[in-house]
Amino acid sequence: MRRVDGEYRWHHVRAEPLRDREGRIVEWYGLSVDIDEGKKIEERLRRSEAYLAEAQRLTHTATAAYDATKILYFSDEAFRLFGFDPLQGLPSREAVWQRIHPDDVDTVNEKIEHALRERRSFQNEFRLKLPDGTLKHVEADILPVFSATGEFVEIIATAVDVTERKCAEDTLRRGEAWLAQAQRLSHTGTWVLNGTNEAFSVLVGRELPHLGV
Repeated sequence: MRRVDGEYRWHHVRAEPLRDREGRIVEWYGLSVDIDEGKKIEERLRRSEAYLAEAQRLTHTATAAYDATKILYFSDEAFRLFGFDPLQGLPSREAVWQRIHPDDVDTVNEKIEHALRERRSFQNEFRLKLPDGTLKHVEADILPVFSATGEFVEIIATAVDVTERKCAEDTLRRGEAWLAQAQRLSHTGTWVLNGTNEAFSVLVGRELPHLGV
């Protein structure tokens, strides 16, 4: 609605008719409540949620919250990371746990139990194995939340997909292992020179003679 000063503001309007004995409307009674500030807060919240969702998408960071029995919140990136369809609604806690690699489930549960006993946040690293066989590496930060009386309320978790980094690290390690094996078999040494032409690292146990400038 437009105010006398020309500003348009959101209002919640309700009207009820007053009828005579024949059911004809005699007059209307109305109530108008200015809800403009509430609408602005809702809009700011929607923008904040949109910014957060985009930031999580760009950084491959998922957010979730769960209690002892169910999932309370699952971000869009969490659906993507764990391979669930958001159109199907929140997955069950059991369904989420089934996506954790069987070899890592016990470790994940042990760390959660330890965090609950210690009442502190902790970091966790585990693998996901999706139904199609896709394997993902995940690093998670877990924060247990307790009520004022000390009762467990929920766990808030953020998880980052580090699969690409893990694959790169594995490739680098394999490359270094193959290089070391090739050098050993071929009796080939490798050294590195710094900016002053001084040798500071010699592999295969040989001393590199001093090189003058």
